[in-house]
Parts: sequence; C-alpha cells; structure tokens
Amino acid sequence: MKLRHAAGAFAAATLLALAGCSSSNDPGSPPSGCSSDSSVQCAQGVGWSCAAGDNPEAEQSGLSCSDPTADGSNDDFCCFEWTYGSSCSPDDGVTATCQPGSYGYSCAAGDDPSSYDSSLNCSSPTAEGSNDDFCCTD
Repeated sequence: MKLRHAAGAFAAATLLALAGCSSSNDPGSPPSGCSSDSSVQCAQGVGWSCAAGDNPEAEQSGLSCSDPTADGSNDDFCCFEWTYGSSCSPDDGVTATCQPGSYGYSCAAGDDPSSYDSSLNCSSPTAEGSNDDFCCTD
C-alpha cells in the first residue's frame, strides 16, 4: 500500500503541475514540537517525530499527515504538502474514522478527491452538513 501511496503522490504532483497548481513531498520545516526523523519509514512525504499529542496539521496549514504511530514518548507521522486547488482538504476528524492506512478528506458536497488524483481509491461520500467526507487510499 505504501508503494501505491508514493505512486499516487507522483501522479498527483504531475497533474497539479499540468494544472498550474503545485504540490510537494517536502512539507518544509516541521512545526514547533516536531523534528525531522529519517528513521520514520514513509512511502510519501517526510517522516516527523512529535511530542505525544502534537498534531503537525493543526500547527502548519497545508499538510496532509498520517495518523500518529506511537514511538515511546513521541508520535511519528508521514506528512506531505497538500496544495490542491479544490474544495477538498485533509481532515483529521475524518481520518480518525477511516481504516488504518487511509487518509480522510472533507469536500464541498458533490466534490471528490479522486477527481483530482485518479490513483486515489475513495469511499462513497458520507454527507456531513454541506460537506462530503471520504476515506481514501492510493
């Protein structure tokens, strides 16, 4: 699954470049409370180790991160920059309801993250107010 995730990231980056948007597997410097960690094995993005309970997505906009993996007193994440020009965005609240290895996204009703990256395999939408929620793998 991790290899497919990397292929999806490449396809997404290619599509975004063609569409005039940008994406990056390098989300830049980790937010406060986190540090780069090359021992975290990521198929996509960069490995970060954060103090337990820290959430890099809450501290740095534009990130899509995996669910945390406990590592002693730290939580490990794989994070990449999410810069799609769409109504879809990563949503930790949705990710928490997804199966392990899936990423949660919230989109305006009628939008779908897989319409921006055809390598994504997304669940049927779950309506939540004016949004549709998805669990996706690639």
